[in-house]
Amino acid sequence: MLSKKEIGEKIKRLRKEQEKSQEDLGKYLGRTHAAISYVENGTTELSYEDLRKVALFFNMTISELVEEEQQRGFQQNFRTGRNFSKEELKKALKALDEIKKILD
Repeated sequence: MLSKKEIGEKIKRLRKEQEKSQEDLGKYLGRTHAAISYVENGTTELSYEDLRKVALFFNMTISELVEEEQQRGFQQNFRTGRNFSKEELKKALKALDEIKKILD
């Protein structure tokens, strides 16, 4: 799972890629553009509910928002039925544990 700072950087990257402003995202979340700036800089952490809303804003799942690219690659392999090595399965279990921690 990405750190608070990495999630903020990813939100900023996604926002810029979609040509959205901090004001746009803030309005969607019911927050100020300054609050979005704090999130993007890694100063403030989002609640689970806000992460869900941010994922919806960018038309993705929470997992896609908070996981590293490597973990998403695993998901794609899983969907296509590819055989996995023991190391890949260990990484998958670790990722699931991280997601469980978020949900608890």
